Amino acid sequence: NPRRLARKIGLPEKRDDLELYAVDLDLLSLQECIRSYPDLNIRTVQSSAITIRRAKLPEDFDLVYCAGLFDYLSDRICKN
Repeated sequence: NPRRLARKIGLPEKRDDLELYAVDLDLLSLQECIRSYPDLNIRTVQSSAITIRRAKLPEDFDLVYCAGLFDYLSDRICKN
């Protein structure tokens, strides 16, 4: 749950400057993310675990939270 995660890591109450990226191959999952958390600035990127390196994402992140992503990637890919 993103709200619980935000509380746990101490994200600020004011979230105007907070950018969240949701990456998933399933378009319905991305749409559900936007629908479920309308008060958060969520940018969606439709990509598979294999093509994520070609996705248009920022180069740097303060935090990366992956739920199950590494189950689909080899150790070699994860190290890159």
